[in-house]
Amino acid sequence: LDFNYRIDITSTRGFEYYTGLCFKFLVNKTKICSGGRYDNLVPLIGGKATPACGFALYIDPLLNLVPSDIGMRASQEILIKAKTKTPNLIKACFQLAELLRKAGFVAELGFNDCQSDRQRIITVQEKQPLFTVTDRIKNQNKETSSIDDVIDILGGSA
Repeated sequence: LDFNYRIDITSTRGFEYYTGLCFKFLVNKTKICSGGRYDNLVPLIGGKATPACGFALYIDPLLNLVPSDIGMRASQEILIKAKTKTPNLIKACFQLAELLRKAGFVAELGFNDCQSDRQRIITVQEKQPLFTVTDRIKNQNKETSSIDDVIDILGGSA
């Protein structure tokens, strides 16, 4: 997904009960998640030895990462599915979701085989045409190989 990351093998401060691997996730130097192994914690509070690990997500910093001015509406919810679950198609689905979100749509990724109640679905495949846009409200399927066309099709049915 072309994300930059850094692995820093140093100690985590402030939680002496950790017994193994500790981690934290930072975005722009703001902690959004942390956790680790704490196999000896339960005996410290009177229980028997229990292998354990866990993590915490910090909701406020995560919510601050979500843009509030993109004007999303429920009628713009789109489900993106891959025809097959190959690494290239999964990456293409993530890239399409990012572009749709920038265009103001609510894009959800669906990699399981469950049925969806979404009214608009984009299926991504490796051969031409690359995208099939299904609009259940208008009972239409449109095929294209251009992301710009996908956005035009969705914009026209919003």
